[in-house]
This record gives sequence, C-alpha cells and structure tokens, in this order.
Amino acid sequence: MRFWGTVSAAVHVVLLVLGLLFGLPKPFREPEELAVPVEIIAPIPNQQAQGEQPAPVAAPATVPRPPTPDQPPAPEQRQVTPLPPP
Repeated sequence: MRFWGTVSAAVHVVLLVLGLLFGLPKPFREPEELAVPVEIIAPIPNQQAQGEQPAPVAAPATVPRPPTPDQPPAPEQRQVTPLPPP
C-alpha cells in the first residue's frame, strides 16, 4: 500500500509541475499604436435627410369597399337524376 501511495504522490507532483510550466499564460507584449493615414474623398457633398415632404404610404389612405352586385345571385336549382335499376 505504501508503494502505491508513493506512486500516486509522484504522479501528482509531476502533473503539478507540468501544469505550472505549460498551463500558466505567457505574458503578452504591449501592442504598438500605429498611425494610419486615411484620406476621405467625397465626389458629391453630404446628403442630409429632408423632412419637408411626407414619406410615401404603402397603402391608400382609405380602403374602398368591395363592389356589391345589383341583384342577388339566383338560387341554385337541383336536378334530380334517377338511379339506374339494379
């Protein structure tokens, strides 16, 4: 039993040392700030929103009622067809 306790302790120590060596984050260098020259060229002047005219509406302002027929439809007439003899 003493042997396996020693083996377990040795494995734990090895894993702890490997974790400390490879598990710790490496320090990062401070990033350098570089100035990048940018030239903004606009072929036309800036356009600003104009609020003087109302925006177009997707649907008409008033929805018309559907047309109604002048006369109601005629009632359907059933045609009785005799069954063929058995």
